[in-house]
Amino acid sequence: MLGIFQAVSMICWAIATLGFGAAVRRFYRNGDGRTDELLIGRLWLIRLFVASIPISAVACLAWFFGAKFFTAMPITWVLMAILTGYLRAGTDVVESWYIIREEPVTYRTFTFFRFLSTTALVLGLVVLFDQGVYGAIIGELIGAAVWCFIAGYLALSPHKATSRVAEPEAASQSLQLIFRYSLPIIFHASFLWMLVTLDRLLLQRYVDNSALGVYEIAYMFASLLIVVATSINSAWLPDFFRTADDETGPKRFARTADLFFCCVIGCAISLSILSSDFIVILTGGRAEYAGAASLSRIILIGTLFQCFFMAFAQPLFFTGRTLTLACVSGLGVAVNVVFVLYLAPSMGTMGAAWATAAAYAVMFFAMIGIVHQTYRVPWNYFGILGASILFWVITITTPLGSQSSVAYAAVRCVCCLVLLGIVFAWFRWTRDSESEIAFFTAPETPGEIQ
Repeated sequence: MLGIFQAVSMICWAIATLGFGAAVRRFYRNGDGRTDELLIGRLWLIRLFVASIPISAVACLAWFFGAKFFTAMPITWVLMAILTGYLRAGTDVVESWYIIREEPVTYRTFTFFRFLSTTALVLGLVVLFDQGVYGAIIGELIGAAVWCFIAGYLALSPHKATSRVAEPEAASQSLQLIFRYSLPIIFHASFLWMLVTLDRLLLQRYVDNSALGVYEIAYMFASLLIVVATSINSAWLPDFFRTADDETGPKRFARTADLFFCCVIGCAISLSILSSDFIVILTGGRAEYAGAASLSRIILIGTLFQCFFMAFAQPLFFTGRTLTLACVSGLGVAVNVVFVLYLAPSMGTMGAAWATAAAYAVMFFAMIGIVHQTYRVPWNYFGILGASILFWVITITTPLGSQSSVAYAAVRCVCCLVLLGIVFAWFRWTRDSESEIAFFTAPETPGEIQ
Protein backbone atom coordinates (compact mmCIF):
# COMPACT_ATOMS: atom_id res chain seq x y z
CA MET A 1 0.00 0.00 0.00
CA LEU A 2 2.88 2.36 0.72
CA GLY A 3 4.08 1.88 -2.84
CA ILE A 4 0.65 2.88 -4.19
CA PHE A 5 0.68 5.91 -1.89
CA GLN A 6 4.09 7.00 -3.21
CA ALA A 7 3.04 6.47 -6.84
CA VAL A 8 -0.14 8.53 -6.44
CA SER A 9 1.64 11.32 -4.57
CA MET A 10 4.39 11.50 -7.21
CA ILE A 11 2.00 11.92 -10.14
CA CYS A 12 0.12 14.58 -8.18
CA TRP A 13 3.44 16.28 -7.46
CA ALA A 14 4.19 16.31 -11.21
CA ILE A 15 0.82 17.96 -11.86
CA ALA A 16 0.93 20.40 -8.94
CA THR A 17 4.36 21.86 -9.74
CA LEU A 18 2.81 23.40 -12.89
CA GLY A 19 6.32 23.32 -14.34
CA PHE A 20 7.16 26.46 -12.34
CA GLY A 21 10.47 25.06 -11.12
CA ALA A 22 11.69 25.04 -14.72
CA ALA A 23 10.26 28.56 -15.18
CA VAL A 24 12.34 29.78 -12.23
CA ARG A 25 15.48 28.28 -13.73
CA ARG A 26 14.71 29.86 -17.11
CA PHE A 27 13.42 33.33 -16.14
CA TYR A 28 15.04 34.08 -12.79
CA ARG A 29 18.13 35.72 -14.32
CA ASN A 30 18.38 38.44 -16.93
CA GLY A 31 21.11 38.25 -19.53
CA ASP A 32 23.41 40.38 -17.36
CA GLY A 33 23.03 38.10 -14.34
CA ARG A 34 20.78 40.44 -12.29
CA THR A 35 18.22 38.78 -10.07
CA ASP A 36 14.55 39.11 -9.33
CA GLU A 37 13.20 38.07 -5.95
CA LEU A 38 9.61 39.12 -6.63
CA LEU A 39 9.21 36.45 -9.33
CA ILE A 40 9.76 33.70 -6.77
CA GLY A 41 7.01 34.85 -4.41
CA ARG A 42 4.59 35.43 -7.27
CA LEU A 43 5.12 31.99 -8.76
CA TRP A 44 4.84 30.30 -5.36
CA LEU A 45 1.46 31.95 -4.70
CA ILE A 46 0.17 31.32 -8.22
CA ARG A 47 1.14 27.66 -7.96
CA LEU A 48 -0.55 27.35 -4.57
CA PHE A 49 -3.91 28.51 -5.92
CA VAL A 50 -3.87 27.40 -9.56
CA ALA A 51 -2.62 23.88 -8.81
CA SER A 52 -5.52 23.37 -6.41
CA ILE A 53 -7.88 23.23 -9.42
CA PRO A 54 -6.50 20.09 -11.14
CA ILE A 55 -5.66 18.49 -7.79
CA SER A 56 -9.26 19.01 -6.62
CA ALA A 57 -10.48 17.42 -9.84
CA VAL A 58 -8.20 14.41 -9.26
CA ALA A 59 -9.45 14.15 -5.67
CA CYS A 60 -13.08 14.16 -6.87
CA LEU A 61 -12.36 11.41 -9.38
CA ALA A 62 -10.65 9.38 -6.66
CA TRP A 63 -13.59 9.88 -4.29
CA PHE A 64 -16.25 8.76 -6.78
CA PHE A 65 -14.34 6.13 -8.80
CA GLY A 66 -11.33 5.21 -6.65
CA ALA A 67 -12.97 2.13 -5.15
CA LYS A 68 -12.75 0.42 -8.57
CA PHE A 69 -9.01 1.02 -8.94
CA PHE A 70 -7.63 1.09 -5.38
CA THR A 71 -9.14 -2.06 -3.92
CA ALA A 72 -6.17 -2.66 -1.58
CA MET A 73 -6.13 0.88 -0.17
CA PRO A 74 -8.81 2.96 1.60
CA ILE A 75 -10.02 5.97 -0.38
CA THR A 76 -9.11 8.30 2.49
CA TRP A 77 -5.49 7.18 2.11
CA VAL A 78 -5.65 7.87 -1.62
CA LEU A 79 -6.91 11.39 -0.87
CA MET A 80 -4.05 11.88 1.59
CA ALA A 81 -1.61 10.76 -1.12
CA ILE A 82 -3.09 13.36 -3.51
CA LEU A 83 -2.81 16.08 -0.86
CA THR A 84 0.77 15.04 -0.05
CA GLY A 85 1.78 15.37 -3.70
CA TYR A 86 0.16 18.81 -3.88
CA LEU A 87 2.02 20.00 -0.78
CA ARG A 88 5.34 18.48 -1.84
CA ALA A 89 5.20 20.57 -5.00
CA GLY A 90 5.27 23.68 -2.81
CA THR A 91 9.03 23.35 -2.33
CA ASP A 92 9.85 23.02 -6.04
CA VAL A 93 10.01 26.77 -6.77
CA VAL A 94 12.28 27.47 -3.80
CA GLU A 95 14.61 24.54 -4.55
CA SER A 96 14.94 25.71 -8.17
CA TRP A 97 15.58 29.22 -6.84
CA TYR A 98 18.57 27.98 -4.83
CA ILE A 99 19.86 25.98 -7.80
CA ILE A 100 19.76 28.87 -10.25
CA ARG A 101 21.33 31.25 -7.71
CA GLU A 102 24.24 28.78 -7.50
CA GLU A 103 23.87 28.28 -3.76
CA PRO A 104 24.50 24.53 -3.42
CA VAL A 105 25.10 24.65 0.34
CA THR A 106 21.74 26.35 0.94
CA TYR A 107 20.00 23.96 -1.44
CA ARG A 108 21.53 20.86 0.15
CA THR A 109 20.80 22.17 3.65
CA PHE A 110 17.15 22.78 2.75
CA THR A 111 16.66 19.37 1.12
CA PHE A 112 18.64 17.54 3.82
CA PHE A 113 16.60 18.93 6.70
CA ARG A 114 13.38 18.36 4.76
CA PHE A 115 14.33 14.70 4.29
CA LEU A 116 15.64 14.29 7.83
CA SER A 117 12.63 15.83 9.56
CA THR A 118 10.11 13.92 7.45
CA THR A 119 11.97 10.63 8.00
CA ALA A 120 12.15 11.26 11.76
CA LEU A 121 8.43 12.03 11.84
CA VAL A 122 7.60 8.83 9.93
CA LEU A 123 9.84 6.70 12.15
CA GLY A 124 8.38 8.27 15.28
CA LEU A 125 4.81 7.51 14.24
CA VAL A 126 5.65 4.00 13.02
CA VAL A 127 8.03 2.86 15.76
CA LEU A 128 7.18 4.89 18.87
CA PHE A 129 3.41 5.13 18.37
CA ASP A 130 3.05 1.80 16.52
CA GLN A 131 0.92 3.30 13.72
CA GLY A 132 2.26 1.08 10.93
CA VAL A 133 1.52 2.09 7.33
CA TYR A 134 -0.98 4.71 8.51
CA GLY A 135 1.77 6.36 10.56
CA ALA A 136 4.06 6.47 7.52
CA ILE A 137 1.32 8.12 5.44
CA ILE A 138 0.48 10.68 8.13
CA GLY A 139 4.18 11.43 8.61
CA GLU A 140 4.67 12.04 4.88
CA LEU A 141 1.61 14.31 4.80
CA ILE A 142 2.63 16.38 7.84
CA GLY A 143 6.21 16.68 6.61
CA ALA A 144 5.05 17.85 3.18
CA ALA A 145 2.71 20.43 4.74
CA VAL A 146 5.35 21.84 7.09
CA TRP A 147 7.99 22.22 4.39
CA CYS A 148 5.52 23.62 1.88
CA PHE A 149 4.83 26.54 4.19
CA ILE A 150 8.50 26.92 5.12
CA ALA A 151 9.17 27.24 1.39
CA GLY A 152 6.34 29.78 1.18
CA TYR A 153 7.90 31.86 3.95
CA LEU A 154 11.28 31.82 2.18
CA ALA A 155 9.68 32.80 -1.13
CA LEU A 156 7.49 35.58 0.27
CA SER A 157 9.54 36.99 3.14
CA PRO A 158 10.79 40.53 2.46
CA HIS A 159 13.90 39.76 4.52
CA LYS A 160 15.43 37.08 2.34
CA ALA A 161 18.75 35.53 3.22
CA THR A 162 20.53 37.49 0.53
CA SER A 163 21.96 40.95 0.09
CA ARG A 164 21.14 41.07 -3.61
CA VAL A 165 18.84 43.81 -4.85
CA ALA A 166 15.57 42.90 -6.48
CA GLU A 167 15.27 43.94 -10.09
CA PRO A 168 11.87 44.81 -11.56
CA GLU A 169 12.66 43.76 -15.13
CA ALA A 170 12.42 40.01 -14.55
CA ALA A 171 9.34 40.48 -12.35
CA SER A 172 7.54 41.98 -15.32
CA GLN A 173 7.88 38.79 -17.35
CA SER A 174 4.54 38.01 -18.92
CA LEU A 175 2.62 35.39 -16.97
CA GLN A 176 1.22 34.22 -20.28
CA LEU A 177 4.77 33.49 -21.48
CA ILE A 178 5.60 31.68 -18.23
CA PHE A 179 2.47 29.54 -18.39
CA ARG A 180 3.08 28.73 -22.07
CA TYR A 181 6.58 27.66 -21.13
CA SER A 182 5.63 25.74 -17.98
CA LEU A 183 2.38 23.91 -18.68
CA PRO A 184 3.84 21.41 -21.22
CA ILE A 185 6.34 20.48 -18.51
CA ILE A 186 3.43 19.05 -16.51
CA PHE A 187 2.92 16.49 -19.29
CA HIS A 188 6.66 15.94 -19.60
CA ALA A 189 6.99 15.21 -15.87
CA SER A 190 3.87 13.00 -15.96
CA PHE A 191 5.25 10.99 -18.87
CA LEU A 192 8.56 10.52 -17.05
CA TRP A 193 6.60 9.27 -14.03
CA MET A 194 4.79 6.80 -16.30
CA LEU A 195 8.11 5.55 -17.67
CA VAL A 196 9.22 4.44 -14.21
CA THR A 197 5.87 3.01 -13.04
CA LEU A 198 3.88 1.60 -15.94
CA ASP A 199 6.33 -1.22 -16.64
CA ARG A 200 5.87 -2.50 -13.09
CA LEU A 201 2.10 -2.21 -13.30
CA LEU A 202 2.03 -4.13 -16.59
CA LEU A 203 4.49 -6.75 -15.34
CA GLN A 204 2.06 -7.78 -12.61
CA ARG A 205 0.03 -9.53 -15.30
CA TYR A 206 2.93 -11.77 -16.34
CA VAL A 207 5.20 -12.44 -13.34
CA ASP A 208 4.75 -13.26 -9.68
CA ASN A 209 5.53 -10.95 -6.76
CA SER A 210 8.95 -12.54 -6.22
CA ALA A 211 10.10 -11.74 -9.76
CA LEU A 212 8.60 -8.28 -9.46
CA GLY A 213 10.66 -7.71 -6.30
CA VAL A 214 13.84 -8.72 -8.14
CA TYR A 215 12.98 -6.28 -10.92
CA GLU A 216 12.35 -3.52 -8.35
CA ILE A 217 15.78 -4.06 -6.78
CA ALA A 218 17.47 -4.00 -10.20
CA TYR A 219 15.65 -0.80 -11.18
CA MET A 220 16.54 0.86 -7.88
CA PHE A 221 20.22 0.00 -8.38
CA ALA A 222 20.30 1.25 -11.99
CA SER A 223 18.63 4.48 -10.86
CA LEU A 224 21.82 5.40 -8.97
CA LEU A 225 23.09 6.60 -12.35
CA ILE A 226 20.14 9.02 -12.59
CA VAL A 227 21.06 10.43 -9.16
CA VAL A 228 24.57 11.20 -10.43
CA ALA A 229 23.27 12.73 -13.67
CA THR A 230 20.64 14.85 -11.90
CA SER A 231 23.23 16.22 -9.45
CA ILE A 232 25.55 17.25 -12.29
CA ASN A 233 22.64 18.67 -14.26
CA SER A 234 21.55 20.85 -11.32
CA ALA A 235 25.02 22.37 -11.10
CA TRP A 236 25.26 22.76 -14.89
CA LEU A 237 21.96 24.57 -15.57
CA PRO A 238 22.73 27.97 -13.94
CA ASP A 239 25.91 28.46 -15.95
CA PHE A 240 24.24 27.39 -19.19
CA PHE A 241 21.23 29.69 -18.83
CA ARG A 242 23.50 32.60 -17.91
CA THR A 243 25.87 32.18 -20.86
CA ALA A 244 23.67 30.55 -23.52
CA ASP A 245 23.15 33.82 -25.43
CA ASP A 246 26.86 34.65 -25.47
CA GLU A 247 28.92 34.11 -28.59
CA THR A 248 30.97 31.45 -26.81
CA GLY A 249 27.89 29.88 -25.16
CA PRO A 250 27.54 26.86 -27.48
CA LYS A 251 31.22 25.88 -27.18
CA ARG A 252 31.12 26.39 -23.42
CA PHE A 253 28.03 24.17 -23.29
CA ALA A 254 29.76 21.50 -25.41
CA ARG A 255 32.81 21.33 -23.15
CA THR A 256 30.64 21.05 -20.05
CA ALA A 257 28.62 18.38 -21.85
CA ASP A 258 31.85 16.41 -22.35
CA LEU A 259 32.41 16.43 -18.59
CA PHE A 260 28.80 15.33 -18.06
CA PHE A 261 29.12 12.44 -20.53
CA CYS A 262 32.48 11.41 -19.03
CA CYS A 263 30.98 11.19 -15.57
CA VAL A 264 27.77 9.36 -16.46
CA ILE A 265 29.44 6.87 -18.85
CA GLY A 266 32.24 6.26 -16.35
CA CYS A 267 29.71 5.69 -13.56
CA ALA A 268 27.64 3.43 -15.84
CA ILE A 269 30.71 1.28 -16.56
CA SER A 270 31.54 1.07 -12.86
CA LEU A 271 27.97 0.17 -11.89
CA SER A 272 27.88 -2.49 -14.59
CA ILE A 273 31.15 -4.09 -13.47
CA LEU A 274 30.26 -3.91 -9.77
CA SER A 275 26.56 -4.74 -10.17
CA SER A 276 26.71 -8.11 -8.43
CA ASP A 277 28.67 -6.65 -5.50
CA PHE A 278 26.21 -3.80 -5.04
CA ILE A 279 23.22 -6.13 -5.29
CA VAL A 280 24.70 -8.29 -2.53
CA ILE A 281 25.06 -5.19 -0.36
CA LEU A 282 21.54 -3.95 -1.10
CA THR A 283 19.87 -7.32 -0.49
CA GLY A 284 22.10 -8.74 2.22
CA GLY A 285 23.22 -11.56 -0.08
CA ARG A 286 19.80 -13.22 -0.25
CA ALA A 287 19.82 -15.86 -2.98
CA GLU A 288 16.39 -14.96 -4.39
CA TYR A 289 17.74 -11.57 -5.52
CA ALA A 290 20.80 -12.90 -7.34
CA GLY A 291 19.12 -12.39 -10.72
CA ALA A 292 18.85 -8.64 -10.10
CA ALA A 293 22.48 -8.13 -11.17
CA SER A 294 21.93 -9.25 -14.77
CA LEU A 295 18.63 -7.34 -14.93
CA SER A 296 20.28 -4.17 -13.65
CA ARG A 297 22.82 -4.25 -16.47
CA ILE A 298 20.06 -4.13 -19.08
CA ILE A 299 18.25 -1.37 -17.23
CA LEU A 300 21.57 0.51 -17.01
CA ILE A 301 21.60 0.67 -20.81
CA GLY A 302 18.26 2.45 -20.64
CA THR A 303 19.22 4.80 -17.82
CA LEU A 304 22.39 5.78 -19.71
CA PHE A 305 20.22 6.77 -22.67
CA GLN A 306 18.05 8.69 -20.19
CA CYS A 307 21.12 10.61 -19.02
CA PHE A 308 21.99 11.43 -22.64
CA PHE A 309 18.42 12.61 -23.12
CA MET A 310 18.78 14.94 -20.10
CA ALA A 311 21.85 16.60 -21.62
CA PHE A 312 20.32 17.02 -25.08
CA ALA A 313 17.09 18.36 -23.57
CA GLN A 314 18.76 21.39 -21.96
CA PRO A 315 18.76 23.51 -25.16
CA LEU A 316 15.03 22.86 -25.49
CA PHE A 317 14.45 24.17 -21.97
CA PHE A 318 16.45 27.28 -22.86
CA THR A 319 14.72 27.95 -26.18
CA GLY A 320 11.26 27.30 -24.74
CA ARG A 321 10.38 24.21 -26.80
CA THR A 322 8.86 22.47 -23.81
CA LEU A 323 5.90 21.19 -25.82
CA THR A 324 8.34 19.34 -28.09
CA LEU A 325 10.00 17.92 -24.98
CA ALA A 326 6.66 16.62 -23.73
CA CYS A 327 5.96 15.00 -27.11
CA VAL A 328 9.30 13.17 -27.02
CA SER A 329 8.73 11.86 -23.49
CA GLY A 330 5.20 10.82 -24.50
CA LEU A 331 6.72 8.88 -27.40
CA GLY A 332 8.97 7.12 -24.89
CA VAL A 333 5.96 6.06 -22.82
CA ALA A 334 4.22 4.65 -25.91
CA VAL A 335 7.33 2.68 -26.92
CA ASN A 336 7.74 1.36 -23.39
CA VAL A 337 4.14 0.16 -23.13
CA VAL A 338 4.22 -1.51 -26.56
CA PHE A 339 7.51 -3.29 -25.89
CA VAL A 340 6.47 -4.44 -22.40
CA LEU A 341 3.24 -5.89 -23.75
CA TYR A 342 5.14 -7.60 -26.57
CA LEU A 343 8.20 -8.88 -24.64
CA ALA A 344 6.98 -9.48 -21.08
CA PRO A 345 4.71 -12.49 -21.88
CA SER A 346 7.66 -14.48 -23.23
CA MET A 347 10.67 -12.90 -21.47
CA GLY A 348 9.19 -11.74 -18.15
CA THR A 349 11.23 -9.16 -16.27
CA MET A 350 14.07 -9.32 -18.81
CA GLY A 351 11.58 -8.24 -21.48
CA ALA A 352 10.52 -5.27 -19.34
CA ALA A 353 14.17 -4.32 -18.85
CA TRP A 354 14.78 -4.33 -22.62
CA ALA A 355 11.55 -2.35 -23.09
CA THR A 356 12.89 0.33 -20.73
CA ALA A 357 16.17 0.46 -22.65
CA ALA A 358 14.32 0.73 -25.97
CA ALA A 359 12.06 3.55 -24.72
CA TYR A 360 14.93 5.74 -23.53
CA ALA A 361 16.95 4.97 -26.67
CA VAL A 362 14.07 6.16 -28.87
CA MET A 363 13.75 9.33 -26.77
CA PHE A 364 17.46 10.07 -27.09
CA PHE A 365 17.66 9.53 -30.85
CA ALA A 366 14.50 11.58 -31.36
CA MET A 367 16.11 14.36 -29.34
CA ILE A 368 19.20 14.30 -31.57
CA GLY A 369 17.00 14.91 -34.56
CA ILE A 370 15.32 17.89 -32.86
CA VAL A 371 17.98 19.67 -30.86
CA HIS A 372 20.47 20.32 -33.67
CA GLN A 373 17.86 22.58 -35.29
CA THR A 374 17.31 24.44 -32.01
CA TYR A 375 20.68 25.42 -30.58
CA ARG A 376 24.05 25.26 -32.32
CA VAL A 377 26.31 23.00 -30.25
CA PRO A 378 29.49 21.27 -31.47
CA TRP A 379 28.55 17.98 -29.81
CA ASN A 380 31.43 15.55 -29.37
CA TYR A 381 29.66 12.66 -31.10
CA PHE A 382 32.90 10.71 -31.58
CA GLY A 383 33.53 10.85 -27.84
CA ILE A 384 29.98 9.87 -26.92
CA LEU A 385 29.88 7.01 -29.42
CA GLY A 386 33.30 5.58 -28.54
CA ALA A 387 32.73 5.67 -24.77
CA SER A 388 29.22 4.24 -25.19
CA ILE A 389 30.55 1.33 -27.25
CA LEU A 390 33.04 0.63 -24.45
CA PHE A 391 30.15 0.55 -21.95
CA TRP A 392 28.03 -1.75 -24.14
CA VAL A 393 30.93 -4.16 -24.74
CA ILE A 394 31.71 -4.35 -21.03
CA THR A 395 28.04 -4.74 -20.08
CA ILE A 396 27.37 -7.52 -22.58
CA THR A 397 30.65 -9.46 -22.39
CA THR A 398 31.97 -9.04 -18.84
CA PRO A 399 30.85 -11.88 -16.55
CA LEU A 400 29.15 -11.03 -13.30
CA GLY A 401 31.56 -10.93 -10.40
CA SER A 402 31.78 -13.59 -7.74
CA GLN A 403 29.71 -12.72 -4.72
CA SER A 404 32.14 -14.35 -2.28
CA SER A 405 35.54 -13.11 -3.40
CA VAL A 406 36.86 -9.90 -1.87
CA ALA A 407 40.03 -10.14 -3.98
CA TYR A 408 38.10 -10.21 -7.24
CA ALA A 409 35.94 -7.32 -6.03
CA ALA A 410 39.09 -5.29 -5.38
CA VAL A 411 40.38 -6.11 -8.87
CA ARG A 412 37.06 -4.98 -10.36
CA CYS A 413 37.30 -1.69 -8.46
CA VAL A 414 40.78 -1.09 -9.88
CA CYS A 415 39.46 -1.88 -13.37
CA CYS A 416 36.70 0.68 -12.86
CA LEU A 417 39.23 3.37 -12.00
CA VAL A 418 41.39 2.50 -15.02
CA LEU A 419 38.39 2.53 -17.36
CA LEU A 420 37.22 5.85 -15.92
CA GLY A 421 40.63 7.30 -16.77
CA ILE A 422 40.38 5.88 -20.29
CA VAL A 423 36.95 7.48 -20.77
CA PHE A 424 38.24 10.88 -19.65
CA ALA A 425 41.31 10.60 -21.89
CA TRP A 426 39.11 9.57 -24.85
CA PHE A 427 36.83 12.57 -24.47
CA ARG A 428 39.81 14.89 -24.09
CA TRP A 429 41.41 13.53 -27.26
CA THR A 430 38.24 13.59 -29.35
CA ARG A 431 37.34 17.11 -28.19
CA ASP A 432 40.81 18.45 -29.05
CA SER A 433 40.74 16.72 -32.43
CA GLU A 434 37.16 17.58 -33.44
CA SER A 435 36.35 20.71 -31.43
CA GLU A 436 35.43 22.72 -34.50
CA ILE A 437 33.34 20.03 -36.19
CA ALA A 438 29.56 20.16 -35.96
CA PHE A 439 28.15 16.94 -37.35
CA PHE A 440 24.77 18.46 -38.16
CA THR A 441 23.85 21.74 -39.73
CA ALA A 442 22.21 24.03 -37.20
CA PRO A 443 21.18 27.67 -36.82
CA GLU A 444 24.08 30.07 -36.54
CA THR A 445 22.67 31.69 -33.41
CA PRO A 446 20.95 30.26 -30.33
CA GLY A 447 17.20 30.00 -30.61
CA GLU A 448 14.68 32.16 -28.83
CA ILE A 449 11.49 31.22 -27.06
CA GLN A 450 8.74 30.94 -29.63
